[in-house]
Amino acid sequence: FSSLYEPQQIPCPFKSTGEFIVVAQRDRISRINLSDGVKEIFPVTGLKNVIAIEFDLGNNCVFWADIMTDLIGRQCLNGTESPEILVETGLASVEGMSYDWISQMLYFVDGMRLKIEAVKVATHPHEKMRRTVIPSTKLAKPRGIAVHPLAGYLFWTDWNAFNPSVSRANLDGEDRKELFTSPEVFWPNGITIDFIAERIYWVDASKDYIASSDLNGKGFVKILHSDARVEHPFAVAVHKELMYWSDWKMSSVFSADKDHGIMIRTVAEDMLNLMDLKIFAHSIQEGTNACSEQGHKCSHFCVGAPKNTFKCLCPDGMHLSSNGHDCLC
Repeated sequence: FSSLYEPQQIPCPFKSTGEFIVVAQRDRISRINLSDGVKEIFPVTGLKNVIAIEFDLGNNCVFWADIMTDLIGRQCLNGTESPEILVETGLASVEGMSYDWISQMLYFVDGMRLKIEAVKVATHPHEKMRRTVIPSTKLAKPRGIAVHPLAGYLFWTDWNAFNPSVSRANLDGEDRKELFTSPEVFWPNGITIDFIAERIYWVDASKDYIASSDLNGKGFVKILHSDARVEHPFAVAVHKELMYWSDWKMSSVFSADKDHGIMIRTVAEDMLNLMDLKIFAHSIQEGTNACSEQGHKCSHFCVGAPKNTFKCLCPDGMHLSSNGHDCLC
């Protein structure tokens, strides 16, 4: 696919803006500025069927996963760098991604290989090394994913026909817990984290609702349901006092009060092939965890863990030594 990723195809720099939504539309990735509603298309070419997206605010880079070419790529928008392929083997259907901006690890869900994995994306000797975080033996039909580097948690949704769920684990994949199962959820789709209120939000594409709970699965609230604008919600994002979501049937992005589901507003309409949606502002990817100061102790990967601790991880094919820090073949 190298012919699709030539540097000369990248136009002038694409400047960072204050607050914006990034939307996947299969053959394009769009940005909606929240200040004025202006839509722009990111200068990323050669896309075939992008469902999952993410963004690195610190470096002004967009990540995408294309399920037709089975690639995960990154495009930094400074006008000088060409698209970079991060993962090009061992993928089948990446449908969700979430970025740990502290450890600089991109977590992703493969809906056909039934895995949650992570790849190191920083400029580092171990860049692009992968780790299986949750294996296929523990998943049935995973779909959405969200990471909370500050709390040390990973959240995901699973469409398992017999036991659909919204679940949580530590960022190393350990201490797995099902927070919600049937009948509360049936087709839990996109999931996100409200870092201000310390709550998760998710959408259900069968029961057609948007719901929320705290990080432990307590305080369940069905915020919006039985509304034409939530006919087949795919993704959800939260910023300040508002929640945003994309809807397949309506081909639109909407917003509403995140606590009560009132004051619904159309943010963007006539957006065909709406898939993933993420919201970004400089208050979103902020904060530190134990890896910020102690990550140097890990030979390969460091991830945050609950109670402001950290865990060293090794890429697939290696194992952690008895000292808990070094990876061995």
